[in-house]
Amino acid sequence: MLAAAFFTAIAIACASGAFRTQHSRVPTRGASWKLTNVKRVVALPRLYVCIVCLLLAASDAVREYMWRSVAEKSLSDATGLGRGGDPWKRVLLVVAHPDDEAMFFAPTLLSLAEVNVSVHVLCLSTGDFDGLGHLRKQEMLAACPILKVPAAQVMVIDDPRMQDGMSAVWSEEAVVEHIQATLDTTQFDSIISFDEYGISGHANHRAIHMALRSMQRARPTRGGGAAAIQVWQLASVSLWRKYTNILDVIPAVAATWQKAAPSTVLCFITPDVRPVFHAMGKHKSQWVYFRRLFVAFARYPYVNTLEPLLYHHRQVDKI
Repeated sequence: MLAAAFFTAIAIACASGAFRTQHSRVPTRGASWKLTNVKRVVALPRLYVCIVCLLLAASDAVREYMWRSVAEKSLSDATGLGRGGDPWKRVLLVVAHPDDEAMFFAPTLLSLAEVNVSVHVLCLSTGDFDGLGHLRKQEMLAACPILKVPAAQVMVIDDPRMQDGMSAVWSEEAVVEHIQATLDTTQFDSIISFDEYGISGHANHRAIHMALRSMQRARPTRGGGAAAIQVWQLASVSLWRKYTNILDVIPAVAATWQKAAPSTVLCFITPDVRPVFHAMGKHKSQWVYFRRLFVAFARYPYVNTLEPLLYHHRQVDKI
């Protein structure tokens, strides 16, 4: 609410000077002057600043309200979805490239940290498309703590079978192998990753989804397999919603209340978007203009909608 108070104060200051009285003075007999033609004058620049600040203050207040009323409900739902209905204690986030965690999953990571859920991140490639794999790995290790994930809980895989690239076909066997190896060493209550479309349609994102779906459908051979725990997918949305920024909170929240069961959709809202920009700033090799625009205007740095992996599959409008 500090931002709302700040913008409201600026709006009041600008409003106080936006309207003023203007007088015309004419001489009279002697040395005196007479005030005539009294009129109200509007200082348009000040008025515009006042309106913009009021809109920003209202936006921040709405975001704060959504965080308190809706995100806390999702947190309550989520923390009761662990093994045997116990609260979530440890969650595994599976991503394809360094920077995916900040560009797409920041609201989820920050929200889970609010209720002391320990999140581990498994990144299945170093993002070596431009030969910067080693650098990008270090950038991810620097960015994750900003999103409340300790660097010690981040694992970045460098496997020749899983290289960064839109046309790179990842071996499903390799993806399953690395995910299963992580599940065998640590007990997790839930897994979070991409949905069938993978937000941007990236082949590597989609490969993770296909591997997790395959693991869920297969008969579990180990107690810690993906089929034994709930897998959540970050929902892709249509293009017009994708770039509506914080405004997409409204349809995202509406979707959570339309479902029959309270825990079939989770909605996480970023309580403070500044860590998202700070985390992306750590990915210096990737912090180019189009990613800056994405973080500024896309909905994913502000709101995440998670659905159970096998709950609902839908076609996403890509045009």
